[in-house]
Amino acid sequence: MSMELRVRPAVPDDLVRAAEIQRACLSRPWTADQLGDSLRRESYRLLIAEFGGVAVGTADFVLTGDYAEICNLAVLPAFRRRGVATALMTRAEEIAKEEGGASITLEVSEQNTQARAFYAALGFQAEGRRPGFYGEEAALILWKHFGASADR
Repeated sequence: MSMELRVRPAVPDDLVRAAEIQRACLSRPWTADQLGDSLRRESYRLLIAEFGGVAVGTADFVLTGDYAEICNLAVLPAFRRRGVATALMTRAEEIAKEEGGASITLEVSEQNTQARAFYAALGFQAEGRRPGFYGEEAALILWKHFGASADR
């Protein structure tokens, strides 16, 4: 069995596994039904990362005008620090560019220093803050600009 990393678009058969991955990783995971409802929207994308044909990570995002908004990024703990999250984010950015996007945005907990460092390494910068976004915790609004608006 090859342990090659592959990122691909999700299909309906992936929804239960994608929800399981989110449940294992996120404090506010989406259910398979929520993912399925979203997947039916033209602007929504759900990516699956696989090692050896087994789904180990997901990224989902919405294409909105000239930017993409990351909803969730989740990688099973046993597969972290193997390039899975980077591959998912790279593919999300490629899709955003292919669809005419000039930026990509997401929220991250102000307290989550590991995630903040990860996104900074990918070129994201904090451009705002949402108090109470995660209950008691604030979120930082991160952006990465590419294309025409990158000169802002």
